[in-house]
Amino acid sequence: MVSFIIATGSIFFANPSVIAQESTFQENTNNSSRILNKIENENILNWGYSNGNFPVSSEDNRLQKPTGLCVDLMVLLESYLKDEGLINNGFKIKPESVRYQNRFDGTRITDPSKPPKFDIECGANTTREDEEGIVFSEHFANSKTKILILKSKKKLFNDVFDGKKWNNVNIGIINNSTSEAKVRTFFANKISIQSFETKKEAIEALKSGEIDGFANDEILLTDILKEGEIPNSQEYVIYKEKLGLEPYGLVLPADDSTWEETINDFIRNNQQKLDKLQKKYIDDYVNDYVNPVSLENLPNNSGQGTVGEEKTPETLDPEEKDNPIDPGDWKIIWQVVSGLLLLGLVLETIYLIKLKQGRQGQKKK
Repeated sequence: MVSFIIATGSIFFANPSVIAQESTFQENTNNSSRILNKIENENILNWGYSNGNFPVSSEDNRLQKPTGLCVDLMVLLESYLKDEGLINNGFKIKPESVRYQNRFDGTRITDPSKPPKFDIECGANTTREDEEGIVFSEHFANSKTKILILKSKKKLFNDVFDGKKWNNVNIGIINNSTSEAKVRTFFANKISIQSFETKKEAIEALKSGEIDGFANDEILLTDILKEGEIPNSQEYVIYKEKLGLEPYGLVLPADDSTWEETINDFIRNNQQKLDKLQKKYIDDYVNDYVNPVSLENLPNNSGQGTVGEEKTPETLDPEEKDNPIDPGDWKIIWQVVSGLLLLGLVLETIYLIKLKQGRQGQKKK
C-alpha cells in the first residue's frame, strides 16, 4: 500500500515502511540511465500529471492531489521498481499538476546539459511520433474514437456504416487532433469531413446542423454530454460504432532509452492489472452513462428514422403492448406493496396487544 505524505508543501507517494526499514539498491541499476541514476542518488521520481483528463488523470481541487487512473498506475510502477531492485524503501514519487496547454513541456528534453523537470508524465495522451524531445511508452490504456450525433439521426448513421449512404454526410473533427487521422482513414474520403480549431466550434456546428456528427475520443464526447456543454444534451447520443482506438502512452524524456525500456517492461509485465484499470476508469465511465430522452421534447425530424432507443406504441413488440409497464416499474410497485403489507402486520399486532391488555384489565375488575 502506498500513502500520501505532505512535506514542504508538496504531496509525495511514499512506502509506509520507510521508517521501519532501510535497504540498498541491488546491482541491476543501470548506470547508463540518467533517470535511474537520479533515482539512486536522490531517491525520488518526478511525475507530471494532467489535471483535466478525468477519469484518466485529474486533480482533487479541495485536497490538491491527483486522482484517476494515473494514480493507480504510479502505485503499480513503484511496486514494480521495488520488485526489480531499482529503488529502496526511502523512494518517493513526487507528483505535480500539469495544465493541458503546458503538457509535454516539463518532460521535453531541449538541452542535454539541463534535465527536464519531469521524469515521467501521465494523462490521456495519445501516442504519436511527431513530438520532439519526448517519446511515448507502449500504451497503458485506450479509448475509442466515436461520433456524437442527434438521436434522430441514428438511422442515417446506420446507413452510413452499412455502406448504403455516403453523400451529403458531414463529420466534424478538431484540426490536428489524433482523432482526425482515425476519421480520415476509416472513411477514406467517402464522406465530407470539416475541420474546426476548437471543441467549442465543433459543438456549435453540431448544434446548428452544419455537421451531422462530431468525431473525437469517446471520453471527451461523454464529458460533453455529462457536463451539458451542448444545449438539450438529452437529444444526443454517442454512436455505437468506433472509428479507431486512441492508445494512451506515458510521456518520457527522449534522452534515456534505458528508462524508456524499463517503463515498457513495466507495462508488458502488468497487462492484466492494466486491463482492470482500463475497465474501472475508462470502460465503466463511458458505458455507465445513461442519457434518457422524452419523446415530447424531441425536435420534429421527419424522415430521419428511429429516435435513439425510445419506442413509440407503433414500434412496440406485441408482448410489450400487452404489458406496457417497464420491468423497473414492477420492482417499485412490488416494494410499495410489500411496505403496505408490512405496515398492516405492524398495525394488526398493535391492535391485538391493546385488545389483550383491555381484556386483562376487565378481569381484574
